[in-house]
Amino acid sequence: MRAKPDAAKRAAAIRRVADEASAAIARLEERKRAHAWIPLYGAFLSARYGRQIGRLSAIRERALSAR
Repeated sequence: MRAKPDAAKRAAAIRRVADEASAAIARLEERKRAHAWIPLYGAFLSARYGRQIGRLSAIRERALSAR
């Protein structure tokens, strides 16, 4: 038999996912700014971090819309 889902625990878990995604996005944006000045390698890292930021933004938006 399955237990009834706990709405408070679900909301807390969703909030934590959104918060962690926001923190990771902030760290990636800082790294992106720190390495942007390096020729060629900076462009490569900028594109890489941009893709990761996009993925994390999608995760954060899904968590926020699940509330």
